[in-house]
Amino acid sequence: MKLIRTEDAAGQVLCHDITQIIPGEFKGARFRKGHIIQPEDIPVLLSIGKENLYVWEKKPGILHEDEAAALLYKAAAGKNIHGTAPKEGKIELIADCDGLLKINRKALMAVNSTPQMMIATIHGDLPVKKGQKLAGTRIIPLVIEQEKMDAMQAAAGSEPILNVLPMQAKKFAVITTGSEVFKGRIEDKFTPILVGKLAEYGCTRALENGLNKVELGDGKVGVITASISYQYAKEVFPEGTSFLKLGLTYPLPMDLIRDFAKKVEKLYIIEELDPFMEDEIKAAGIDCVGKELTGKLYELNTELVRERVLGIKPAYKTVDEVKVAKRPPALCPGCPHRGFFYTLSKNKNYVVTGDIGCYTLGFAPPLNCMDVCICMGGGFSAGMGMAKSFQREGVTDKVVFGVMGDSTFFHSGMTGAAEIIYNNGRMIPCVLDNRITGMTGHQDNPGSGFTLMGEPAPMISVEKVLEAYGFAPVFTVDPQDLTAMKKTVDDAVAALNEGKHPAIVTRRPCLLIKRVKHDTGMCVVNADKCKSCKSCLKVGCPAISMENGKAFIDRTQCVGCTVCAQACPFGAIEKEEK
Repeated sequence: MKLIRTEDAAGQVLCHDITQIIPGEFKGARFRKGHIIQPEDIPVLLSIGKENLYVWEKKPGILHEDEAAALLYKAAAGKNIHGTAPKEGKIELIADCDGLLKINRKALMAVNSTPQMMIATIHGDLPVKKGQKLAGTRIIPLVIEQEKMDAMQAAAGSEPILNVLPMQAKKFAVITTGSEVFKGRIEDKFTPILVGKLAEYGCTRALENGLNKVELGDGKVGVITASISYQYAKEVFPEGTSFLKLGLTYPLPMDLIRDFAKKVEKLYIIEELDPFMEDEIKAAGIDCVGKELTGKLYELNTELVRERVLGIKPAYKTVDEVKVAKRPPALCPGCPHRGFFYTLSKNKNYVVTGDIGCYTLGFAPPLNCMDVCICMGGGFSAGMGMAKSFQREGVTDKVVFGVMGDSTFFHSGMTGAAEIIYNNGRMIPCVLDNRITGMTGHQDNPGSGFTLMGEPAPMISVEKVLEAYGFAPVFTVDPQDLTAMKKTVDDAVAALNEGKHPAIVTRRPCLLIKRVKHDTGMCVVNADKCKSCKSCLKVGCPAISMENGKAFIDRTQCVGCTVCAQACPFGAIEKEEK
């Protein structure tokens, strides 16, 4: 240490305590050893009578206790922990949230074995509260060698010594195993204790909170409902109505229902179809009305609930002054299914049995390439029935193509495919594989290579499943290559006529799949070559129209799939070079 004038001491570190005495007000250490002197401290020091001070003399390889404490804190503090400002070589570690304290005991022991420093902690593997003091670091001397701090960091390792893992609030259910408790013969003393203890950690019973929702109104009318019926009732019943929306309807939370019923004068049960909740609630001795008003027939909607419960008939208004835009449903520009349906539409002896998915739009003009669509899985099973009917009636000039998507194939189509082989059906099953479940929001499926959570998963091959059933040959084709698509269809029909069991898998990813890098572009019409034959319109692409008597491609919609260019007999449509 060294002695310097107080006026020159700003930024220096005190080597001893400075005592201040104010008669009748204060007596004690005004500045502690290790305090870094600030400019505003100098007038105070002079007023105490300190003209000169002993301060720490900075030397290479030597750290002040607060500098060293910061290094010790860095080694100790992990997730959800913050520290106080360094003071006299000490930093306190504070929890940022409620959670479980985890301590790397081996690293803690190694650090505390390093001379002239320590980390003192509370016990680990115990719950802690936000703001709770977890540990304190301490550098014992005023100054310490850098090499000791280096040794400490090596002993601590690369991971923090302390972490707070946040509590995860869970919903739980209590299952009563004894009939004497369930039937009320003896008091259940265990459940209240369990519920209370779990509540301390933010956990709630599934039958009481989270899944069920209580909205109390003025107490005149109450509605117990669930699912979409809640939305209907919420819209129909007047302001002030109380609602109990059940998220779990079996078993019914009867205690919650009784409590709710006591708070309203009249209780309605609004539910779809059979009076499941209503019957259970009435059996419990709770007065309510439901199906005698809403009825058991037809799906509910706001109009039905309003008319049947409140007696208010809907008012309709005819609007004549607004013309609805003519925008029929169509496959997206660049849809991989377009080339398949365009190819089949060229032969009127082809019978196409469809299924539920994006590809159902193959029925729409101008493709007009779907003769029947019944249900999911019906693409194969309905086609099988139609093929058998043709065989029985001696119809030989018709060829049945059963169509479904890849996701439908996995959840509803494989049984139909087995039936075709088992009953020797004369038809061609076609799986339109766009690598995703397109219609319902791009959920993954067993053929996409990912789980619903987006994690990598084994990719089940449609072709291998079909081959395992006994289909042969199984053709795989890019449906946007119209030449290859036509050859595949012709080869499959030829194999069918030879008594074989062919199958077709078209494969091209949906353009809306974000993880796939698509080769998109732009097609343009050469007006000089265009003969206005409208062949390009027959592919049913929304991007193509006629303008001034010539084909026109909307640049805001075209993705450059070239199906229209392949359909043009005069080569008037070209793909722009990138």
